[in-house]
Amino acid sequence: VGKNVAALRERAGVTADAVSVGVGDGGNEVGLGDAALLPAVAALKPSGSDEFCSLSTNGAYRTADHPLLGTVSNWAGTALEAAAHALYPTPFDDPAPGVELAVLEGICAAGSVDGKYPERPLSVDGMAWAPFHEAFYAEIWGLAVGDA
Repeated sequence: VGKNVAALRERAGVTADAVSVGVGDGGNEVGLGDAALLPAVAALKPSGSDEFCSLSTNGAYRTADHPLLGTVSNWAGTALEAAAHALYPTPFDDPAPGVELAVLEGICAAGSVDGKYPERPLSVDGMAWAPFHEAFYAEIWGLAVGDA
């Protein structure tokens, strides 16, 4: 760990033996450096098109102890959250139906755009909320609470 990162970790109270998790979908997210440097992955481009540079150019170089990959970064993060809920349920973190949609609506209303569209559709990574994200969240939270 570099001097600056080590100083930040110390200031935040993160111990040297803390386990890190990198959540992402393509290798350019912090913590996915090991994945982005694999020869089979380094040449990949989002959507396979020339409008994006390859991960060897745009990939992250910091690594995490445990990279968690998903088709969509949000899905990988939610899978981690749902797994934690399934293993260590508490009343405080019971999943509220519609929270992911409410967050997406809020960030779109505030001016955020999906990287694929200049307008503000309810989409993430080029996929519309319904049916893609809506179905995923229903399934993953159903599994977490034992309803699926």
